[in-house]
Amino acid sequence: MITPPYEPGCHEIECRNLFGNSLVCHDTPKDTDSGLSPTSVFICFTSRSGSYWLSEALASSGTLPSAGELFNHKTIRSTCEQQPQLESLSQYSQWIQQKTARNNYFITKVSPKQLLMLSRNQLIPRIFSSPKFIFVRRRDLLAQAISLVFAKHHGTWRNGGPSQGEPPYDANEIRLKVDGLAVANAQLEAFFAMNGLIPFDVVYEDFSEDPETTLSNLSQWLHEPSVHYAAENVQAIKDSSGLKDQWRKRFLEEAAKTS
Repeated sequence: MITPPYEPGCHEIECRNLFGNSLVCHDTPKDTDSGLSPTSVFICFTSRSGSYWLSEALASSGTLPSAGELFNHKTIRSTCEQQPQLESLSQYSQWIQQKTARNNYFITKVSPKQLLMLSRNQLIPRIFSSPKFIFVRRRDLLAQAISLVFAKHHGTWRNGGPSQGEPPYDANEIRLKVDGLAVANAQLEAFFAMNGLIPFDVVYEDFSEDPETTLSNLSQWLHEPSVHYAAENVQAIKDSSGLKDQWRKRFLEEAAKTS
C-alpha cells in the first residue's frame, strides 16, 4: 500500500509509547478455523459523519459483527493490559481480528490517521490481507462541524445522549472544525486514489433518509444477501436539532456580511 504523507496522530504516538518506536509489521495473517483469513472491512470516518449509526445498521441483522473503533489507542492499551501476551501492534491486530470476526468478516471503524498508521506500518495488507473500504462522510461539512462542536461540549458522541446545556456559539471554532474535517476527508481520498481503490461511499444525508436502501446496496457489495437493515436493533438516531440549525443559519449570515 502507498501511504500519503501525514503527521502521526495521538493513536500512533501512544502505540509507539506502548510498543516501542517501530510498529512495522513483519508477520503474516493466521488462518481462522475455516481455513481462511477473514475479509477485513474498514469503515473510514470522520467525527460526526454517521459512522456509529452505519456500524449499528451493518450489525443489525446479526450476520456481521459490530464495528468498534478498535485502533483507538485507549482500546489498544486496555486490551493489552488484559492480554499481556500481546507485545506488538501486529500481535494485537491478529488477536483482535480473530476475537471479533463473525462469519469470516472482521469490521472496524478507522479514522484517517488510524488507517494511515495501519498502511504505513504494513498491517494492511500483511495482517488485513483482503481489505474492503467503506467511506462514510457528510455532504454538509458545516452541519458536521457544528455537530462536532456540540459533541465535544457534551462529551458524548452518540445522538440521543443526555443534554448538558448549550455550548457557546463560536464562529471561529466552527470554521476550524470545517477546515479539519475537509483535511481529514482529503487524507482518505488521497489514500484511496494513490492505491487505485474505489471505496463504497456512504453519504450521511442519503443514508439517514433511507437506511434500508444503503444496507441493500452494501449487501450486494459484500455479496452477503442476509445483510439488511433491522430497525428494531438500531438505537442511533438522526443528528438534528433546532439550535444546530440556528447556528448554521447564523454562521452563513455572518460569513455573507464579511465577504
